[in-house]
Amino acid sequence: SAGFAAIHYLAGFNREALLTALIENAQEKPVDLNVCNKDGNTPIYLAAYKNAIQSLYVLLDQKADPNIANQKGQ
Repeated sequence: SAGFAAIHYLAGFNREALLTALIENAQEKPVDLNVCNKDGNTPIYLAAYKNAIQSLYVLLDQKADPNIANQKGQ
């Protein structure tokens, strides 16, 4: 699965309603907004790469870190 978490898929495919629900409804353990896949890509990187603007807004509003570089320094 290339190390993708649900948040990567939701961010990359611009599923902002589901992304918001995932983040806001995490009860016992908060969702890691900066989780990296095997290439070091974060959800916010994938949202930007895929031009998923609404997902970008959600992630930035929830304080995801836009400055984390992947393994290629991107």
